[in-house]
Amino acid sequence: MKVLIIDDEEDTRSIASMSLGLIGGAEVVEACDGYEGVKKAAEEKPDVIILDLLMPGMDGTETFKTLKRNPATEGIPVIFLTVTGMFEEFDNLKAMGALAVLTKPFDPTLLTSQITEILNAAGNKDSDSDVVKGHLDTAESDALSASGSESAIRTDNTD
Repeated sequence: MKVLIIDDEEDTRSIASMSLGLIGGAEVVEACDGYEGVKKAAEEKPDVIILDLLMPGMDGTETFKTLKRNPATEGIPVIFLTVTGMFEEFDNLKAMGALAVLTKPFDPTLLTSQITEILNAAGNKDSDSDVVKGHLDTAESDALSASGSESAIRTDNTD
């Protein structure tokens, strides 16, 4: 699986990259901001994008909208990454088509399994080729959490 990490924090990118690459065996591509992320997404065609919500310049929401407007990147699933306590933004992100929101700080030992759970819950993984194929339907969303870790995944729509 190829993962694009778009985050302005070098430490976050490095930890996520090592976690996904070394522990999870994923091919990882990194981008330091939304502009570079949009470009790399079109060039690299990742299976999933991990996107920071709060970035200078083009923030995560604007980056996401730009990705969805481009036919070359519109079908790539996106999982947002944000600081704990930002869940009020989740409903808006989900309405825009995001698969889930992962919180910072995240547990590097669980990151690959969290992403896999999200993609599997969304029905996006082809078991033969590990290719991601679509988006999570709101009716299919599940509440997932990383037990025993500081990070959490939110894919549910709680009113």
